Parts: sequence; structure tokens; C-alpha cells
Amino acid sequence: MTPEHLHLALNHLPFLGSGFALIPLLVGILFKSRAALVSGLLIAALSGWSTGLVMDTGEKAYERYHNEPISSMIGAAGEEAMELHEERAHDWSKVMYASAIVATLGLAACAKFRKAERWAAGASAILCAASLGAGIYTAESGGKIRRPDFRSGEAVMNGRPGYAASSVSISGSSKSITMASMAECAFRKASTSSGSKCVPVPSLISSTDFSTA
Repeated sequence: MTPEHLHLALNHLPFLGSGFALIPLLVGILFKSRAALVSGLLIAALSGWSTGLVMDTGEKAYERYHNEPISSMIGAAGEEAMELHEERAHDWSKVMYASAIVATLGLAACAKFRKAERWAAGASAILCAASLGAGIYTAESGGKIRRPDFRSGEAVMNGRPGYAASSVSISGSSKSITMASMAECAFRKASTSSGSKCVPVPSLISSTDFSTA
């Protein structure tokens, strides 16, 4: 499994987990339930510490996009969104790490300092709410990397958001394909022997004239 697949599979854990942790934390604070407090703190700690794994897979995916032929698959607008996504992830991941630290300390407080557990849970709840907001803010830019319909100002073709049409001419019969299909074809050619052929798949959304020998 590539870093991109792992990143997509894991990237919601830190902030969605923080959102889920808010429920038992608030229940524990309002109803003075120690079991709910401990459950919320445990979820918050595990969610916060998963940030490191998400950041690691994101960094590796970022390097692959820049160092391998697949960089052409996302286009200029996608690359701009990727740079913004990386910047936000680095800035706001600190909130998630802080949430993990406070939740871990809160668990220790529950074990040894019973009088401080509600205060620890309150601090953890605030940081969980901040982590949820930070995660949504970061994910907003991440979704724009491969989704033109999430970006403002994109070209619209046939009533659907997509790439503006362009023309590429290579000897042979013309076929209508997407820009992503062109990039995938280029990647396959670069990854296999020079004699292999690649036939792009026609698209129903946006098209580009392209030909294969």
C-alpha cells in the first residue's frame, strides 16, 4: 500500500477521534461520571497521538508526488492546494499534539489525583474542540488536491467542474480523455519498458484531444 493510500485511510483519525472524545468528556463533566471521563480521555489521547502517523504518511506522499512522474496527475491547481494543505497540517498539528499530551496527563490524574480529573477533562475537552476545528480546516485544503469541483474558479465543462480543454497531438487516431488519464498514461510508460503502449480511458466529464500510435 502506498503512502497516499495510508494517508487517505488515516488522516481523519486525529480530528474525528477528538470530536468523538468530546461526547464522553462532556457527559463525565456534567454528570460527574468517572467512567465517562476516563473513556473520553483515552479516546482523546489515542486520537491525538495518531497525528504523528498521519503526518508521516502525508510527508511521504508529498515526496512521491514531487519526485515521481505522478506529479503531473494533480495539475497546477492541485499542486497549489497540496502546498497549502501541507502548510496547514504543519501549523495545526501542534494543537492535536497538545490535545494528546493533556489527555495523557488527564489519565494520570484520574489514577493518582482524583480531585484534578475534572479540571483535566475540561482542558482536554477544549483542546479536542480545537483539534476538531483544526482538522476540518486542514482537510478543506486537502480535499482540493484531487477534486476540481471543490475549488473555486475552476473551468466548467458540460455543466460539471473540471479541467479546461487543451489539445495534444500525437500521430494516430484521436481519443477524448481526461487530463488525469493522460498523466496516468505517462506514468505507466515511464514505469514500464519503452516498447509498451498505453491507451487512455475516455472521460464523460472533461475532455482533451489525445492520440496514440
